Amino acid sequence: VNPWPVLLMFENGDISISDLGIKITSAVPTTPWFLPPEQDPEPNEFLWVVLRVTGQSANFSLNRVNMEGALAAARMDPGYYWIPSKFNHAYGAWYAPNVYGTWPPPPLTGTMSVTASTFKNVGMALVAELLDSAKITIGGSQRAGNNFEDVDQALIVGNLENSTSEVSYNTILRTYFLGIMLYQGGAWPQQTASKYVVKHNTITVAPFYWSEEYWWWPDAIWTVDTEWWGPGVKSQFVVSNNTIRLAPNTATGVYGYLDQGTVISNNQISGSGWAGDLAQGSTQCKLLGNNVERFTSEEVPFEPFVFAPIYLDPDTNNCTVVGGRNATNVVDLGTNNTLTGVNNMQGSAPGPAIKEAMARKLELLKQRGLLGLGARLR
Repeated sequence: VNPWPVLLMFENGDISISDLGIKITSAVPTTPWFLPPEQDPEPNEFLWVVLRVTGQSANFSLNRVNMEGALAAARMDPGYYWIPSKFNHAYGAWYAPNVYGTWPPPPLTGTMSVTASTFKNVGMALVAELLDSAKITIGGSQRAGNNFEDVDQALIVGNLENSTSEVSYNTILRTYFLGIMLYQGGAWPQQTASKYVVKHNTITVAPFYWSEEYWWWPDAIWTVDTEWWGPGVKSQFVVSNNTIRLAPNTATGVYGYLDQGTVISNNQISGSGWAGDLAQGSTQCKLLGNNVERFTSEEVPFEPFVFAPIYLDPDTNNCTVVGGRNATNVVDLGTNNTLTGVNNMQGSAPGPAIKEAMARKLELLKQRGLLGLGARLR
């Protein structure tokens, strides 16, 4: 049973869609529908998913597809959507097994390829998760790159077993919450390693969003490898040769959390925000030749604190930082980290307000968002 509105759904098989345009113009695109009462007793009138691919074995490709939404009549409440989207549909394309039945669900295996397509005015444009022995390619070459414009999140890829993912040669213009999120261990501990590669993308992060009930400092890329549901096998993240531009009042260019062996190399990060690269609890990471010469760490507005272009928190250990052409300002509060060709600055740990803000972002992901998918739908 699928209790939420989906425009197109495919289950298992080979699904290939090309040269298609989908435009959702209404601020109220559905008749009223309901989530479980314990999550939200009020009716909803936004479209949950435009294109859903599910089952246990599916090969899915999109080529030259144009998907465009519009502003919604009212923001989706973050209590169940996890970010207060202003758009009239939550998911663009969602590639995942059936999450409405038993938990954990049998994983989906197969391939997902999205090329030369455009996504505009959407909550979460592309999502691929809860997969086993899968291959994900978003872009893949200069000719095959996709365009994302005015999105809450462009890409979410996570909870992969024995799989590979490449996100490359895409352009993300104005992401309001998070450009690319890579995550492991969010729904259950991984038993086998996977590899995530993010390279040659251009990402522009829009300014921070605030309302009386909600706020968020946006980020460009996350590499998150959690142990919320118990320890699992760590996966490999590679983030290289991306161009990232942060607007004022944003958070980070690349943010790593509890990841191990992540390679972040040769990225150009400019603009202003909290930090160009921020490692929180990272182990054996390699930050190599990242250009943050045109990035300015600005004071966090709710606490008199400034991070640094590259910031290693007290729980980060055994990482290597190598500067670019000019010495980079780095604050290293961790253990057994090696710094070469950088300015090792004096710094301190964030105060309670910033720690609360960072913890709140992770808690939202765990309890309300895709990282808490299992707990939310069980």
